[in-house]
Amino acid sequence: MKNRIYLIVLAILLLLAFFVVAGWFWLAKNKEPKTIYEKIANQVISPDVIESATLDNDDDGLRNWEEALWKTDPNNKDTDKDGYSDKEETILGYSPTDPTSNPKTGKKDENNFLADNQKSQQPVNLTQSFAQIISSQIQDPTQLEQVDLSNPLSMVDKNTGQALLNFIAGLNPQIALSEIKTGSDNSFTAVQKYVSEIEKAMPKSPYQGKSEEEILSEAIETENFKKVDEFINYFEIAIANMKKIAVPSDFLQIHKRETELLMATKKVYESVKEVNSDPLKTVLALQENQKIREEMAGLIQNFLKIAQTYAE
Repeated sequence: MKNRIYLIVLAILLLLAFFVVAGWFWLAKNKEPKTIYEKIANQVISPDVIESATLDNDDDGLRNWEEALWKTDPNNKDTDKDGYSDKEETILGYSPTDPTSNPKTGKKDENNFLADNQKSQQPVNLTQSFAQIISSQIQDPTQLEQVDLSNPLSMVDKNTGQALLNFIAGLNPQIALSEIKTGSDNSFTAVQKYVSEIEKAMPKSPYQGKSEEEILSEAIETENFKKVDEFINYFEIAIANMKKIAVPSDFLQIHKRETELLMATKKVYESVKEVNSDPLKTVLALQENQKIREEMAGLIQNFLKIAQTYAE
């Protein structure tokens, strides 16, 4: 009985996903709980469910429920102890549970559907897939025995689970260093030029003076995504420009990651446009956007610290 009630609640939450997203934008104007995502979640889900959805015990970038899907240890950043974090290996197509599968050995995980980034995949509507699975399990009590209440995603089939992980991986893009122009010149003059080019790389914001929440809120409320499209184009230009800049080696890793986070933000905006057709994707993207913001802020601080050493 407890399992059945739990699944019914999840099904209702899926049906309410659109209203949850709409609430996110309304609540964005208020600054009270820790994050906008947590505030909106507090309106519809109990605190313990919110915690289970966002918790990352080992702080490796994979939430606990994602660790359950990958069968990794949620309390160990490097489950297979091969020197590479679980998230790094899953994103790059290696096995996080096989110590012989990692970037050093080059041995890919044949069962990791992310390993072949060029493989064309049929788009999956996550909202519909989850709703269908939950509905079937509610109707067939025998299937409820397979549900692990500590891991709500134990109810999904392999294809849906892979589609979910693939979508999340898309919000964590990785680019090769070969895509970034690098230079060996770390002189003060070279760094000055680099900083100047970074400033020029970012095109003028199409709507200066408006916050991200205001732009996205208006788009959702009016169902007019013209401004969202303009920001998507803004990110495309910024990403292309970042790849053209000659980067001093001291700034290479930061520059690479900043470019990846711009790509991730572009994906978030694209996902917002799917709010009517696949609201679950939008919810997941907005949740990930909190982490993107935090990481970008940290990168900027690191960038300034390195740049400061050249000014001294």
